[in-house]
Amino acid sequence: MTSHVCALLAAAVVAWPGPTSAFRLRTLGASPRTAAPLAAVRGVDSSSLVLVLGAVAAVIALVAGVGIGLVAGAVIVGGALRHVLRGERSHARRMREDEDWVGALDAVVSALASGAAMGAALRGARHGSGGAVSTELDRAVALDGLGGDVAALLSTSAALPARRLGQAIALSTGHGLPLADVVRQASEEVSETNRHAGEIEAALAGPRATALILTALPLLGLGLGHLMGADPVGTLGSGIIGAALAIGGAALIAAGLLWTSRIIAGARA
Repeated sequence: MTSHVCALLAAAVVAWPGPTSAFRLRTLGASPRTAAPLAAVRGVDSSSLVLVLGAVAAVIALVAGVGIGLVAGAVIVGGALRHVLRGERSHARRMREDEDWVGALDAVVSALASGAAMGAALRGARHGSGGAVSTELDRAVALDGLGGDVAALLSTSAALPARRLGQAIALSTGHGLPLADVVRQASEEVSETNRHAGEIEAALAGPRATALILTALPLLGLGLGHLMGADPVGTLGSGIIGAALAIGGAALIAAGLLWTSRIIAGARA
């Protein structure tokens, strides 16, 4: 009975709702006019739903007689896999935003070269952008309309292309350089950075595939053992030794996933 309670507590910890759930609750309390734009900015995260379904599956597995070791091992591997997938989604989103910034900077350069002021150039680039890029440009356009320091605002952005644009504006203002030429240099630098990031992703495709195969090998081993007449699943699902082996193996798989993810993140940096 105690082992079942521990498994349910572990599943509850993994399925604990994150900040996105709190945001959705605040959105439900907002008016329909404000809730829609907020949902459009943040989007809908389905990870909490997946984790809840995983917790339900764990309860069903315990009721069906599956061993505590297998359930706990599945929770460990699932938690590590969730962390890795979240990092991959975040990286993919940043790469898409950087690509959007390249188009926005090109639009700014074209507008400046035609004689437009910085505020008008930012407004033109905003109309062709979306997501986080549009949000950054909206803030810059609003501040420019109030006569604020757009360069300082962009220089504090979390996005590297926005910081480069802010630095270009500050450099042009401080030294009297042609704004279009300085922003063009910043745009070319951002394009080169994105090209280099794309080359790194292509080079990492092989190691990532290898890591995926190595992660799946234990499951393949269980299948081969079953075909050879053994009962590895039954062994891991019964007794203290089986539970310890299942949890230990799952911990090693999770450690491999997290270690590989950290190495890949270091290569991307």
